[in-house]
Amino acid sequence: MTNVILPKPPGLSPLYLTLLGLAILLNAYVFLTPFLAFSGIESTLPFYEAGHFLCHQKITRSNCIFQGANGYYFGDCTAQNGTYFPSDYSIISILNGADVGYKLPVCARDVGIYVSLLLGLIAYPFLFGTRSLNVPNMLWFVLAITPLGIDGTLQLAGTLGYQLPIIGFYESTNLIRLLTGLLAGVALAIYIVPIVNNMMAFFVNESKPY
Repeated sequence: MTNVILPKPPGLSPLYLTLLGLAILLNAYVFLTPFLAFSGIESTLPFYEAGHFLCHQKITRSNCIFQGANGYYFGDCTAQNGTYFPSDYSIISILNGADVGYKLPVCARDVGIYVSLLLGLIAYPFLFGTRSLNVPNMLWFVLAITPLGIDGTLQLAGTLGYQLPIIGFYESTNLIRLLTGLLAGVALAIYIVPIVNNMMAFFVNESKPY
């Protein structure tokens, strides 16, 4: 009888693990910051300041962690009724009745992107393997980020004071921001792994002596 030896699976690539680790750290930063703020807002100011490099941080377009009688809960920092009003990024806390809330350090759209990026990266090895060099057709990526682009552009136009035909001044909601961010984040996860793998393969081949 001939023994059949199955090939050893390649395992998780270091590049993939690096991307996954960065996504985990990013999500930990986003969700732990408001909880840390309950222990002392002064100590978390650097975390919020760091978030300003990633996001506009308007509290009217963000989610908050509130502390109520029954514990902590997640919700919109302000009412999402399609009405825009200016809010400085430095506003960190807000009241929901008697409940104090601290905003996440990035807006609802960015939260959607970061969460789905992490979930997409977790699922990626089961679907494609971590060493894939096959980049899907970029048309699918464009389609995935189109809702985000449309919603963000219309919202920016309203913020700048441009009244749009039929709909007037447009202001998105956190639900729309979250959903468009989720779609874009999943697409980013699907594309970033093979793109990074291809970049590394290119540099490795270029460094080989001829």
